[in-house]
Amino acid sequence: MAQEMSPQKEEAQNQPKRRFKMMAQKSKSKPKPKPNYDRKAKHPDYVQFRCNVNAFNSIITDVKDKLNERQKKLLKNTPFWNLIEVFYNRRIDMNNINKSDLDLVQLLKKFDPDTKSFKFGTEAFKITGNAVTQILGLPNEGKSVKLVNDRYTSTFRIRHFGEKGKPSKNLVEAELLKTISLANQPKKEKAKAEQKKEAEEEEEEEVDYDKEVVSIILIHLCMTFLFANASSTLHWKVFEHCVNLDTLSSYSWASAVSAYMNESLVAKAKAKAKKGGEGSIGAVSGCIILILFLLCERTNIIQPILGKEKETPAILKWSLVELHTRFNQITDLNDIEGIFKTPKKRKTTREEEDTVDKGILKAYKKRKTTREEGDPLDKKKKMQKKEKEDEGQQREAEEAEDQGKCIAIQDLLVKSMTDQINYH
Repeated sequence: MAQEMSPQKEEAQNQPKRRFKMMAQKSKSKPKPKPNYDRKAKHPDYVQFRCNVNAFNSIITDVKDKLNERQKKLLKNTPFWNLIEVFYNRRIDMNNINKSDLDLVQLLKKFDPDTKSFKFGTEAFKITGNAVTQILGLPNEGKSVKLVNDRYTSTFRIRHFGEKGKPSKNLVEAELLKTISLANQPKKEKAKAEQKKEAEEEEEEEVDYDKEVVSIILIHLCMTFLFANASSTLHWKVFEHCVNLDTLSSYSWASAVSAYMNESLVAKAKAKAKKGGEGSIGAVSGCIILILFLLCERTNIIQPILGKEKETPAILKWSLVELHTRFNQITDLNDIEGIFKTPKKRKTTREEEDTVDKGILKAYKKRKTTREEGDPLDKKKKMQKKEKEDEGQQREAEEAEDQGKCIAIQDLLVKSMTDQINYH
């Protein structure tokens, strides 16, 4: 006899079966295609440039309050302080210096490798050492930085980055934080740490961790901004200069930055000329953002930020966001020829593109001579001189008159003597 089913089971059997198979099949179906945000697809010439000031701004903002007084003093004594101070003291709005790589790609097409200049019709500008000084505030006096022999072996490199290869940006940032904590340790803890190191490995030189903190900050600045390249590494020669703080100020870093970028521009432009076509010349090494700021300085394409017209260095004066908006309104880049600023006439022997610092001119005006200002003392001296000349002329006239009288008396005497002789 068949077993009777409970009402619950009977109800469960009567319900329609769930289609798990169909659900599984639906889950395996292809996802909807996402909208294409690839800039390379929309802009075949698009290139991403490694020069990124946001990276340095982030690290200096993070560590500024961790630096001790000696580290701050050492940092201020470097030739890069005029630029570092802009981010250290938060004088700049980072939204204003967000570069557009698309704008740079278009401007690079106007570069002429023969003259090393950006040409717009009959007008042009160059990336010179003085231009770097104007935009970034780096010094343009001293010995030239020669980037030869891309090798560097020292205890500093081994201690912080090992012997394998060039350090990455992330490794430099991590090592900076470690070195700051080690440099700021209390003396007792620092002595214990040094004793442990000496037990493991004998070191010939005494380590100055305060100096090494400053060196790593400069390495990060040069790697991410001033001497940026496609591999996000730093030339060992620049690396070595950043370590030798005592000799760092004897070099012209503005010229080094301009020479490094011009060399890359020329090499990329000539390589592109061999291939032909009108595409981009590719990812240029160096502080590529200088081109955008120099375009603002040399032309009237946009106006300076209100209230910052006289700020120095000039990186503080301009908004690259506004430049991008204006740039999109220009259909032909040769039209920029008509908005170039007319160079002012000056008696200096500086390069044609460079402007004389207004502060120097003001200081010069304050040092006017008494003659230029019309000093009353000079007028008095002139009057005295004139009186002396008049007195001299009067004396000469009197002397001439006396001399004439003497001659007349002599003539009379001679005549009387001749009369007497004739009489006898």
